[in-house]
Amino acid sequence: MPAIKVEIDSIHRVTVSADGFALLSVDVSAVRTDEEPPHLAISASKYPPVGDRSYLLWEDWLPLESGQVVAVSMVESAQTSRPGKTIDELYPEGPAVLDNPKTAAEVFADLRSRPPMYKVFEFHLETSTGFSFAGNTSVDDHGFGFSVTWHESRPERARVSLHSYTLDSLEHKTPMTDHVRQEILSGECVRFEVVGKR
Repeated sequence: MPAIKVEIDSIHRVTVSADGFALLSVDVSAVRTDEEPPHLAISASKYPPVGDRSYLLWEDWLPLESGQVVAVSMVESAQTSRPGKTIDELYPEGPAVLDNPKTAAEVFADLRSRPPMYKVFEFHLETSTGFSFAGNTSVDDHGFGFSVTWHESRPERARVSLHSYTLDSLEHKTPMTDHVRQEILSGECVRFEVVGKR
């Protein structure tokens, strides 16, 4: 079965085999109003109409230092290098319970009131096939997302995307700004670097 291998600054982090899963995902994201740096998540899931469902995480909120390079490779065949964990295993205390949950309008009003911790996020992305992109979020953007996604319906490739978004686009469910839409095949790799400017 195909697998996805993830390295940070050329140091192997994890390899996840697609065996038994419908979806593999590697994500890097951040928002301007958070003090935390961009973070990495690595997951695999299976949600059949009938039968056992599963969702495992290998990383959920791994902070990345400014300028670290995340490399994601599509591998023709490999074993998973370490076990993933369920949400319950990662967070045995369970989700926080809010006494007075906010409405969506209140959540967005709160987000708009927060001062930005970052001016912009600068990106550099390149694939082993020669594609490259350098860019940044705009002053109006709230955050960004980079992802590499493998799906069982197209087992020979993984989709690569990079987008940014405003609070308005989130609230009103309007299109985000697409910076990159690419694919990598077996034996190919994408490298992604993000620098947060304060």
